[in-house]
Formats: sequence, C-alpha cells, structure tokens
Amino acid sequence: MEWLRQKFFAASDRQDIPLVGMNGKYERYASTEDDSISVNIDEKTRKKKKMDNVGYKLAKRKTFFARRRKVADATFALALLGIMIMIVETEFTISGTYSKESAASFFMKTLITISTLALMGFLAWYHVIDVRLYMIDNNIDDWRLAMSKERVLKIVVEFIICAIHPPPGDTNIDWISKNMRTNDQTVNTISVDIIFSLPMYLRLYLIGRILLLHSRLYCDASSQCLGVLNRIHFNFGFIFKSLMNIYPERVLAVIVCGVVFIASWSIHLCEFSSENPEEHLNLWDSLWMITITFLTVGYGDTYPRSPCGRGIAVLTGLLGVAMTALVVAVLANKLELSRAEKYVQNFVIDVELEKSLKNSAANILREGWLVYKLKKQHAEKSRIRAHQRKLLKSIAQIRDLKQEIRKSTDNNITMVEMGKQQQLIYDDVYHMKTRQKEQEAESLEMKEKLNSIDSKVEDIQRILSELLRKRTERST
Repeated sequence: MEWLRQKFFAASDRQDIPLVGMNGKYERYASTEDDSISVNIDEKTRKKKKMDNVGYKLAKRKTFFARRRKVADATFALALLGIMIMIVETEFTISGTYSKESAASFFMKTLITISTLALMGFLAWYHVIDVRLYMIDNNIDDWRLAMSKERVLKIVVEFIICAIHPPPGDTNIDWISKNMRTNDQTVNTISVDIIFSLPMYLRLYLIGRILLLHSRLYCDASSQCLGVLNRIHFNFGFIFKSLMNIYPERVLAVIVCGVVFIASWSIHLCEFSSENPEEHLNLWDSLWMITITFLTVGYGDTYPRSPCGRGIAVLTGLLGVAMTALVVAVLANKLELSRAEKYVQNFVIDVELEKSLKNSAANILREGWLVYKLKKQHAEKSRIRAHQRKLLKSIAQIRDLKQEIRKSTDNNITMVEMGKQQQLIYDDVYHMKTRQKEQEAESLEMKEKLNSIDSKVEDIQRILSELLRKRTERST
C-alpha cells in the first residue's frame, strides 16, 4: 500500500501529465525502475494542433492587431518628431541664430538621423506584424508566401521615403541658371539640406494609416463582417469617404490648413538665398502667396523665382482646384433636401397645382358660357372675341398645368421610392406564394379527405351488398 501511495503522488506531482481524459491517442504511462512516469508525446504535433485551433488563431490575431496599432502610433510619432526637429533647425539657420558648420546644427541633424533610424526600425516591426497577420488570415505557415512583388515594392518605397533626411554637416551644390533674354549665366549655391528636407513631408502619408487603424469601422468586428458580406475592402479610401460623409467641414479644414502651411514653409525654404537676402521671401509673404495661389486668384505681387518654388506653386494651384471641387460637392450635399423635406415640398406644390387646375377649369366653363350667351344675344363681336381669347388662354393654361403635374409626379419618383415600391411588390409576391402554398396544402388535404370518403363509401356499398345478398339467400 505504501508503494502504491508513493507511486500515485509521484505521478500527481507532474504538472504535464493529465490524470483524466486519457484515450487511445496517447500512450499509456509506464513505471520505470526509479518509479518515474514518462510521456511520449510529439511536442511538434501538439504545438501544430494548438496553432490550428481557431480560438488560438483569433487570440493571436487580436494580439497582433493591437500591437500593430501601437507600433503604427510610435512610427507616426517618430516621423512627426523628425519633421519638427528639421523645421526648428532650418528656421534657426535661416534666421542666423547659428550656421550650418556650428555644433548646434550638427547636434540637431544628429537627432534627426537618430529619429530616422528609430523610425525605420519601427517600420520594419510594423511590416513584420502585418505579414504575420496576413499569415493568420490566410492560414499559411511560410512567411515567404506573403511576400508578393507588390508588398515588397511597397515596403521598399516606404523605407526610401522614411530614410530621406538632411545629413549632418554642410554641403552645397552649384546650380547654373541661364537667362533666356540676356543669355547671362548665374551660378546659384543650393544647400543639400533643402533637397533632403522637403521630401521629409512625404512621411505624412502615415496619417492615412493612423486613421485607418483607429477608425471604428475598421476596429469593429460587426462592421468588418458586414463589409465582407458586401464585398467592401476596408482601406484608406473607404475611411476617407466615410469621414467626408460624416465630418466634411472638419476634414476639409484640416486638409486646407495642412496644405497651406506645408506649401508656405516649403516655398519659404526654396526661396532662401544667402547671396541675395533682399530677394528672400519671408514666411508671411510665402503664406500670402500660397493662399492666393490656392484660391486661384494670383495677384502677382509676390511670386517664386526658384524652380523648386515654382513647382510648389503649380502643385498648390492644382490642389486648390481639387479642394474647390470638394467644397462644391459638400455644399451641394448640404443644400440638398432631406426625404421628409422633399415630401413636404412636393405636397405643397401638388396642392398649388391642383388649385390652379381647378381655377383654369372653372375659367374655361365661365368663358365658354359667356361666349355662348353673347352669341345668343347678338352682342358686339369685340366682346365675343375678348371672351374667346380668354377661353383659349384658359385652355392653354390648363394644358401647361397638366404638363407640370406630370413633371412633378416624375420628380417625386426617386430611387428611394422605386426601392420602396420594389420591396412592396416583393412582399406582395411573397405573400401570394405563401398563400398559394397554403392553398395547395389545403387542396391536398381535401383530396386526402375525399379519398378517405370514397373508400368509406365503397366500404358501405360493399357492406350493403353483402347484407342484401344474405337477405336474398334467407328469403330463398
């Protein structure tokens, strides 16, 4: 007994050995010379079965989803940090607080480089999580299957965009420009910082990723299921259109302010020239020029001189035209009557048309009676012609009113009413089919009852004939 007790407790101390639920899939436990129990289970097979479990995959997907959103937030924060440090360093240099060769400028650019390296690290982490999510969603084990050409190209382009930043130090490039009128050549010295500072604004594409990952439409499981059923792909385009539909004023205000500020500061940087400080556009002049260019006014009092500034002015004008179209679309949507307002307006118009139609009909009867009466009385022909003109006018008016009523009826029939009418027709057809099936079932039931009645009548006939036969036999 003591040996059995020690053996039982030695087995129960092992946490990886189940004491219940044993079946034929696992080998039975056997005791060895030192009374220890070993389990011969393939760990890889157990791990694979665990990973194939749907609950395990959903839990991993939820974890990766939350982690990807946090990594995207950190990536966007580092991108903004690099842009802000770049702006501060450039403004200090333009204002003459320190030069490009100073230690302060070297320190600021080193911070930009460190933030860029951290940004690229978080960006790589983001894409690793994205690939793992793709593997879970598509139930694949090899990560190389997820690396398509489009995905690889997208990752390379993102790394190139995020890697651009002004390097530490001071490097200049000589730009030779030629005057087409005088054929004079001028040598302009351009700093490399201008070439590498402006593309840092391309990092703002991460705003679309942040809006997508923080959107309630993208995070809600019910909306995801509804989107899958309706074959809608949840991307930045869909989120942007939904935001424009829900908050059009806020989205347009943010876009306009962002475009104006970025374009103004970019022209302010492009037009910076240490050799000709009097030709340099300050920030306020750049803001004024971008504003009138964005609004497609263009007074011409200030204008860019460098090719970089002219290119930015052209892009600003194109964005201004696009934003004007968006503003017109938003205003048209806001000024459109709602369904209830359309019903009220159409009701008032119909009532007015009915009143006018009745008045025109009454005028026709009155003028016709007056013409008939004046002809009987042999009145003056001028009076008769005057009433005949009024009669013809009333007839033309009633024709126009009937045409207006037809147009009003056609305008009342919109896609909503057509959909509603289609739904009503579908309901009627469904009820008719249901009633038809019920009638068919009742007909079958009646047929069965008639068959049973026929069988009973035949039984009665058979019994009567049998009784008559027996009575006939008795009588004979």
